[in-house]
Amino acid sequence: MSTKKIQDQTNFLKVFGIAILFYLFFGVYNLKAMGLDRYIYLMNLVALLSIYSAIFVFIRSEVVKVKPLILTTFGISLVFTITNIILYKEFSTAIFEYTGSDSVFYHETAAFLSNGNIATNLDNFLRLTRFGYDDSGFLLYLAVIYKIFEEPLIVRLFNVLINSATVYFLYRIARQFLPQKLSILSALIFGISSFSIYYQSSGLKETLMLFIITLNFFSWYRMRKPGNKKYVILFLATLVSILFFRTVLVAFLACSYGASFFFKIKSNVLRVLFAIVLLAIFLGSILYLELINVERYLNATNMATTDRETHSASIFNRMAAVLAGIFGPFPSFIPLGDNRDTVMHAPSLILKVFLSPYFFYAIYIALKNKFRELYPMLLFSLCHIISLSYLVHTFKLRNQFPHLPFFILCALVGYYYLHNLETKSSKRNLIGAMHIILIPIIFFWNYLRI
Repeated sequence: MSTKKIQDQTNFLKVFGIAILFYLFFGVYNLKAMGLDRYIYLMNLVALLSIYSAIFVFIRSEVVKVKPLILTTFGISLVFTITNIILYKEFSTAIFEYTGSDSVFYHETAAFLSNGNIATNLDNFLRLTRFGYDDSGFLLYLAVIYKIFEEPLIVRLFNVLINSATVYFLYRIARQFLPQKLSILSALIFGISSFSIYYQSSGLKETLMLFIITLNFFSWYRMRKPGNKKYVILFLATLVSILFFRTVLVAFLACSYGASFFFKIKSNVLRVLFAIVLLAIFLGSILYLELINVERYLNATNMATTDRETHSASIFNRMAAVLAGIFGPFPSFIPLGDNRDTVMHAPSLILKVFLSPYFFYAIYIALKNKFRELYPMLLFSLCHIISLSYLVHTFKLRNQFPHLPFFILCALVGYYYLHNLETKSSKRNLIGAMHIILIPIIFFWNYLRI
């Protein structure tokens, strides 16, 4: 066995060991207090063992291929989607997420739209969305399915299939930057992640939205190769489609793709003008998000509430939001109170947390080596993180979900360059020090929430 393979296994087993210790410590400490929620805790522990075992098998394999990647993703996703639905039914008397707010809204609205001719209901379809066009794409998708099947469980099966397709295209994207094995691992880590499975089983729009974003990145990279101009149509179609899922992401994608053209401009004057345009798009996007944020507060309470939230967010919360945006959101291991949904993300979130330092090493490598093909995914992730940090929305994984697969992919690019091409041990020591610092942060994040 090669030294490199032993190192990869050792690094992964360290994260697995830390995750198990956290689960056992907080689980034993709070087992009685959890009550019936202990079943959620135990299911998460089973998910942790299953997910990490699958990843470890791929790490140990001498030869890894795409077919086992897709089959493993589909199998694990299907099994835990079913178990999640059983838990939703047990704890919320419905087959939706625990809170059920948005998923129930999607279900009821789509069921209404599917009655009669969907095309003639388009006006109602747009009028019934909560925040403009942001939900309309998913509602149309649901309405078409309900027109045929009238069964929300079928949507979950479609979600599992869509997630498997997303994993395939993530692999195809990663293959341009990483060797075969790490490309498959980058797709697998996201595809069977507990947070990806949560959204497949919840009835929310994230699974389909992320598939479209991934397809948009895939078509971008494909159409830039000679003789692949046919992908321009797919690129434009997916970009327009994203408008009807989360509108502001189109602006972030435009900034990310624009950076590729920025470095091709030879005139300094044109470079400055182009940079101003990109900055204006980015700042305008944040303003748009801020206006939506204020509108939600106004709908829920009043401007006084908005003022209090904005003031409190400007001090400690905003600093914590930046930390959560960069390294988190940090996992919560114990289902106490109303955090059942966030607890479902924990098995894979801890791996994402420890991959985070490698993402920033990937930024360093991309800038140092002028690795411009990586810029779009790096910038998309950074634009999203910065905007969410400003709005103090980084604590909720649903907000961060659109950039997570690309964050993980870039992090593994950083990991590959650090452990294969970096000659100085100081950078590896720095990453190791960051990992050591993250352990007590995760501990106190959970301890203070008990």
